[in-house]
Amino acid sequence: MPDGNLTAGRGRRLITGPRDRTYASVWRVDWSERGAGHALVYGDVGQVRVIGPDAELGRWLATSFNRHFADVTAGLPWHEPEVTVALVKWSLDLGTGLRATDGDDAVAVSGPLDRQLTRNDSHDLGGEPHVLSTVWMPCRPA
Repeated sequence: MPDGNLTAGRGRRLITGPRDRTYASVWRVDWSERGAGHALVYGDVGQVRVIGPDAELGRWLATSFNRHFADVTAGLPWHEPEVTVALVKWSLDLGTGLRATDGDDAVAVSGPLDRQLTRNDSHDLGGEPHVLSTVWMPCRPA
């Protein structure tokens, strides 16, 4: 599979590597024990990056959630996240897709194929059960 790049608005490369070995996870947290806000979590074979309005919230999302989502991280090695504090703007339309940006870095997903709401009342995150509600929106390849 060809290399895929997740790049910032100014051409700064965030993630490089084969497309099947990278991920971007977009978070909208309305309430949590660590606060609220939007965050972006990026990962590849060499790094995990978090961008969000609060370093503690961003690190918590990456280490307590993304780290344990085997279907998202696809067996990638775990790295302590590099955290950048920045406001993340977030726009979601389940009919057309999602866009999240901190002004420099952006994630855009379009062409939804399906939408599914799931709720798991005892999702295992590193040995601790959590209530997890997720909207899955698989999209067409770019």
